[in-house]
Amino acid sequence: MFRTLIGAGVSLLALGAVAAPEITITSTPALPLENKLRNASFEEEKLMFWVPIPKDDNGIVIDKENAASGGQSLKIPGVAGKNINAYQSIKWETPVKAGEPIYVRVSAKKTDPDIDKKPAGLACQLYFADGNRSYIRMPLLPKEDYGWATFENIVIAPSDVTAATFYLCHYDQDGVQWYDDLMFQTGNVELTVSVKGDDLKQVTLRNSVTGTVFTEPASGTEFSKTLSVPGFGSYCVEVTDSKGMKTAKLYPEGVDANVAASDTVLPLTPVKRLVLAPLKPADAFKIELPDLTGKKVYLEFLARNQKPEGLAGYTSSLKVTVNGKLLGASELVTPKNEFTTASGKGGVVAGNNGYALYYNNSFYAISQENTYAPVSLESRNPFEFKLDVTALVKAGVNTIELRNALQPNPKLTFDVYVENPRLVIE
Repeated sequence: MFRTLIGAGVSLLALGAVAAPEITITSTPALPLENKLRNASFEEEKLMFWVPIPKDDNGIVIDKENAASGGQSLKIPGVAGKNINAYQSIKWETPVKAGEPIYVRVSAKKTDPDIDKKPAGLACQLYFADGNRSYIRMPLLPKEDYGWATFENIVIAPSDVTAATFYLCHYDQDGVQWYDDLMFQTGNVELTVSVKGDDLKQVTLRNSVTGTVFTEPASGTEFSKTLSVPGFGSYCVEVTDSKGMKTAKLYPEGVDANVAASDTVLPLTPVKRLVLAPLKPADAFKIELPDLTGKKVYLEFLARNQKPEGLAGYTSSLKVTVNGKLLGASELVTPKNEFTTASGKGGVVAGNNGYALYYNNSFYAISQENTYAPVSLESRNPFEFKLDVTALVKAGVNTIELRNALQPNPKLTFDVYVENPRLVIE
């Protein structure tokens, strides 16, 4: 259980012992739901459950030297003029109902591609109860080289689904493509949140993939709500009582969790991802710190403007304040404030409207083959933020606020994704 105090509508990491409300989170069926892909992390000795195409001379191997997690991954070589893939068939005893979500996630890596050709990617054909079939949109992978990164996508079943064929493709390409840690989950669950405590004030529910589900006032000593929610990711319940105590619990425990807390690492929230929508109030946190004279304090996180189609430049979009001060160039450790892209264009991270974030669908070092790559940054990774807030924090209560500063136009809106937000003491 992640325990925080709250004041003026913002959260405060609790260092003292205060009785916490009791939070119970259950779902029918229980989370996590079944991953419909078998051997999805390729930890079996052989290519179990996956069918290679062509059957012979395809070069597909289980790679024991390179993996996103665990010890193995799937390695598919690129061969000019040759379409290579591995596929798996999926069947449902009870059809996925029309209108229910389908969630796909994959970790992938690519080296030495031909960027003038179609990149490697995923494909999935659904088979419907009415006898029809169709391909659905899948996470898009970069055409340039990239290190291990995670890509995900959500689609809504257009009709009742009885079966699917899922493909890992590397068609008419150069270099090598790796896949690992695949996830294919479908359907909704009935989630029940029950809270018991003294003089409850507010209950918030967040999903680790899509963000805030609801924030509702509470009164008395009990709160209960049951609702239908997507059956993927994890759910974080945050409860505030009248004594200023905020308690948070993640369900299922350990799924899509923020970094672990320690004496020197203070996560702002137990859930991995904050989804900041435009034109919404800041997500605010109050953290109590001891006297840190002689220590350095950093605010660290990953951030991007979420764009499912992939990389597409950058714009000022994230405002960060600590104890009321808007952070800017002087607090930046990484990335450096001024940078140059592969096209020769200069850019600045800190502006009047906050920090500039890249549009993308994942976090990774951008290849020099891409014109947007910040080649003047040694890491070429503009998504990693490390902010020196030593001069701004104090012994006692400190307020940190994160807000999406993008002004949406009538046709497009972009959420800001902030992952693993934490204070680090060195």
